[in-house]
Amino acid sequence: MEEIVLVDLRAQYQDLKEEIDKELQEVFATASFIGGPRVEAFEEEFARFCGLAACAGVSSGTDALALGLSALEMPPDAKVLVPANTFIATASAVCQAGGQPVFVDVEENGFLIDLADAERKAKNAWAILAVDLYGQGVDGKRLLDFAQSYNLLFLEDAAQAHGAKVHNQPVGHYAKWAAFSFYPGKNLGAAGDAGALCSNDPEVVQRVKLLRNHGCPTKYHSEILGGNFRLDSLQAGILRIKLKYLEQWNQKRRFLASLYHQYLQDCPKLQLPTTLPGREHVFHLYVVRTPVRDKLLQFLHSQKIFAGLHYPVALPLQKCFAYLGHKEGDFPVAERLAKEILSLPLHPYLSEKQVEYISDKITSFLKSA
Repeated sequence: MEEIVLVDLRAQYQDLKEEIDKELQEVFATASFIGGPRVEAFEEEFARFCGLAACAGVSSGTDALALGLSALEMPPDAKVLVPANTFIATASAVCQAGGQPVFVDVEENGFLIDLADAERKAKNAWAILAVDLYGQGVDGKRLLDFAQSYNLLFLEDAAQAHGAKVHNQPVGHYAKWAAFSFYPGKNLGAAGDAGALCSNDPEVVQRVKLLRNHGCPTKYHSEILGGNFRLDSLQAGILRIKLKYLEQWNQKRRFLASLYHQYLQDCPKLQLPTTLPGREHVFHLYVVRTPVRDKLLQFLHSQKIFAGLHYPVALPLQKCFAYLGHKEGDFPVAERLAKEILSLPLHPYLSEKQVEYISDKITSFLKSA
């Protein structure tokens, strides 16, 4: 069998080639590259898709997080609770905006932020920034109740959860804002870096729109200090095309995840991902656990099955956060996950036959491991 990649963006482009090429030609023909009707249309459409009041398109998911914090006028060195198992942008954006990440361990079941550990660290914190990890949303109502009980803001990193729901509510519904990434490999991906901040508070979104464009409501007139964090028209046009297919793609991801469950449920030495109660998972990643992760990963690569690691190092133990003084053992669950988790190929263009083939290879290897 030919190589099986984690995410097949070439297949996606071939499927949408006619629409995308036409859109690019129109952008170049009109020379409308920065802002304009394409960006505005995407913001309206994505906000509607998310079930939130307003959206600001920006240059990346990382910038969406940092701008969201700045828009709320986060005090210098403010402490923000963040999970220990996530992509580094969740924490680095806090630093970028002038705050200090306070790392919180995650739950064994679902890998989301552990509120019991958060409770021990909530004193003197300013906000809790929870992550909808791998396509599964946090319980927004529970997070909001927790945040209010400690006088914190509840913010949501939804970079991996476009279209996910919790108890029939879209991710971001209870948060002050939700930040999204459109990195190419995401469920909704651009042709480069892009992101968005969505909120039910239009004033927050409007302030982000100022911050992304040098603080200018009109050209050459800056009301506040900002920067260049704009979503360009090329990316907005491509995202508008892909947004039409996102729900269909998410359904395909759920179907393929169910096949993995079916084929791997009795596989030894393998723990399958858990869908928590009330969740509509969008399976940005299909993440399993095994005590022989490194050996299995090496074997799969030898079979041209390109699984991935999300993530191989718990954030508090990253070298860039050494100044915080954390040591091995401080975040036991996140540290165990870093040694055991493995992301299997999953994307809308993966075939049922490929899922069965991958599952057979995994089962055969683990039975003899």
